[in-house]
Amino acid sequence: MTELRTNMHFRKYDRMGQIRAKGGLSLAIEQVGDQVTVAVAQCSRKDLFNRKLGRTIAEGRLNLAKANAARGRDIEWTGAVADEGDTVREQTIYHLVLPEATNLKSFITEQPFVKKRVAKLLAGGK
Repeated sequence: MTELRTNMHFRKYDRMGQIRAKGGLSLAIEQVGDQVTVAVAQCSRKDLFNRKLGRTIAEGRLNLAKANAARGRDIEWTGAVADEGDTVREQTIYHLVLPEATNLKSFITEQPFVKKRVAKLLAGGK
């Protein structure tokens, strides 16, 4: 069975077309056959984006999901985000089925959870 691991990063641009230093979104993606697992790491809009750190966090979540699946546990909620003093649990692991003859990265960018997070990033929200 073919296995593929890759990463995607999303950033916000300012009015001058320059990449903003703060905030960002990193995805770690693993494909085995038609099964796709996506792990998400989102940088706060108050923090400087670090591509390597985002990739490391997302890949760590992906590895945790894989280890939990091997143990027969399916833990979807691996992260918590502080939102104005309250802790809001956000899903950070997603399991998808890739349709035949579909480009993986195009498929991922069309997923509602990715669109929602990218829209928040572009709007300047958390």
